[in-house]
Amino acid sequence: MGTIARRTKLLIRSNLTHERLKWGGRAVAIGAWVPAVPKVLAEMPGSVLDSLRGRRGDIGAEALYDLIPNGVRMRSESVVEFLRERDLSHRISVNNDPSLEGEISNVVFERASWNRGRGAEDMTSLDLAKVRLDNFAEGVLACAHAASVAAARGAAVGALIELPVSTIENLLLVRCQGKTMRQASQQIVRDVGRSALVGAAGAAIFTGIAAIGLPVGKVAVPLAVVGGTLYTWSAAKRIWRAIGTVSGYGLASHSFA
Repeated sequence: MGTIARRTKLLIRSNLTHERLKWGGRAVAIGAWVPAVPKVLAEMPGSVLDSLRGRRGDIGAEALYDLIPNGVRMRSESVVEFLRERDLSHRISVNNDPSLEGEISNVVFERASWNRGRGAEDMTSLDLAKVRLDNFAEGVLACAHAASVAAARGAAVGALIELPVSTIENLLLVRCQGKTMRQASQQIVRDVGRSALVGAAGAAIFTGIAAIGLPVGKVAVPLAVVGGTLYTWSAAKRIWRAIGTVSGYGLASHSFA
């Protein structure tokens, strides 16, 4: 009895590990493939580069680009819209201290109406806090949009990679486990649905990590390879297990015949 119990426990543990690898690998692969990772400046359209380079003051485009919230930088369209609505404001007005015109620490992107309404006055602490809060909120909204797009793509990818695997597995098991085609179809729908949810979650999580500013782009390919390998191994194991079940069933039926 003790030996049977140990074997049963090992089998359950093996199945749980297999499930974790299957869903975890899928999430990692899809999450690394799908999210809109923040783009480097060289990948920005010419209009963005021209806008950055045309701002007042002798400040490099790369330095100005770093002032844009990470969430906004995840989509070139968001960057274009962000810059269209904002001036490059000076915390200490150049009228009061011309030497600070080209200092990156003295500039911030501010809504054009706010900047022009203040005229030549220096920014107050309240002005600066309002600008920073506004830019942060813009980054959050842009990130939410990017995450929703990535989640939709992740769901689609997750469903597509699971559909053939689940279909083969369940059609094979129809032959030997007493399943009807309707039951097999329902299981396929459940598998594809769960895979879509995992894909959406993985893509959204990776997008959120990228929005924080972590260098997701540098590890996206290795993670996709690892996750894809885990899922491929898991999928192959499921299909071979189903084939083995069918083969065993066929041999048993033949012996009884």
